[in-house]
Amino acid sequence: MKSFATTLSASIKMLWRDRMYIITTLGLALISIFAFGWLFGNSNTYTLNMGVVDQDNSAISQSIVSGLQKNTALHISTGTFNQEYALFQKGSLDAMLVIGPTFTQDLKNSNANLDVYYNQSNISTLGFTQGAVQQITDALNQQITKAPVPIHLTEKAYSVHTYSYIDFIVPGMIGLMLMWANLGAGTELVIWRQNGVLKRLAATPLTSITLITAQTISRLLLSIIQAALLIAVGISVFHVHNYGSWAALTATVVLGALTMLAIGFIIGSFAKNQQTAQGISFLISFPMMFLGGSYFPTNNAPTFLNPIIQFLPLTHINDAMRQIMNNGAAFSAYSTDLAVLALWSALGIAFAASAFRWSQN
Repeated sequence: MKSFATTLSASIKMLWRDRMYIITTLGLALISIFAFGWLFGNSNTYTLNMGVVDQDNSAISQSIVSGLQKNTALHISTGTFNQEYALFQKGSLDAMLVIGPTFTQDLKNSNANLDVYYNQSNISTLGFTQGAVQQITDALNQQITKAPVPIHLTEKAYSVHTYSYIDFIVPGMIGLMLMWANLGAGTELVIWRQNGVLKRLAATPLTSITLITAQTISRLLLSIIQAALLIAVGISVFHVHNYGSWAALTATVVLGALTMLAIGFIIGSFAKNQQTAQGISFLISFPMMFLGGSYFPTNNAPTFLNPIIQFLPLTHINDAMRQIMNNGAAFSAYSTDLAVLALWSALGIAFAASAFRWSQN
């Protein structure tokens, strides 16, 4: 226990003394928050996220849904009323369109009705959404019946969480920071091995498990502090909200950091020199930086990329963070993300521990 405490204390001191490491891992995330916050913090998305509920389930209503899904300007979600309304209340949808159970029959009498629910929290988004839905209705009137106004809209406004691009970007930057700060653990192990530090430590009663545990705890503490700083900047400067549980948010940060540490330790166990470790880290982090959803949504990515996106741990870190912060979602909404991260962490740490080497020979 004494050796563990000594190693942990030394690990924390070394991290604290490496000011450039702290600045570089935190700096880009902070710069990104300020840049995207100032450029896009008050801007709105022009991609309409719409939920569609087909209660009529007729050939005509199905053709309407199919036509909406083919519209590249729309992101359509379909399901039951309760399913779509739950997404709408969380702020995941800009609007919800309900095709009633008597739509086809009413259409024959030129008296069909569509219920549309709007998110009125953001005034500029509301105006865009209302205009887009009205255009859709006008197009349906012309295509289906060739008549001027047989389909009417019943508008229903609903206030959900105000959501702007900076609300999207802050959780993504926390995810990126966790990746940059913890993948570097592998390179540090390689440097210690090259410089003979690990070989000298091997001559002491210190075990590999004690060393890895101390490194893990020290970096987890740093990750929590850095994540807290990013969130504080988002809240104080750009009025970002956390609608979810702070405990769940902290747990996600810890699990995300642990996952990236596990990958870093694997790199450190196999790379023969510092250059190789840095190269491998770059090859792993570069795709995640763009495909992990930190800077922009990946919902509309090409189909062939979806398995890769879902395989990346950063995808699940970002998704869980946004479910908690942006939507205040229940545990069930991000439990799969946490399960994936836990699996990454367990397998990675077990693999790294079995492959750990004190020396280059």
